[in-house]
Amino acid sequence: MTTQKQIGAVLAIKEGPTFKYLILHHPDGQWGFVHGIPRPKEGEEQNAVREIYEATHKATDAYDFVPGFKNESLWYDKG
Repeated sequence: MTTQKQIGAVLAIKEGPTFKYLILHHPDGQWGFVHGIPRPKEGEEQNAVREIYEATHKATDAYDFVPGFKNESLWYDKG
């Protein structure tokens, strides 16, 4: 089994008392949040900023990162 680190972001917009989330539909049919493989010497926040831009084509200065928010998950490929 191989492991691969990926870093992503949960994008949410607050509209009144509710939130809207960006969920991507990938070409392979899967759904998920913005994520991707970090490049060499790229920090976690730098990776998230790049992945957000690649997914939305919007400058990330429009987003606020929640300090200290981080989650780690392990995923296993069925193949």
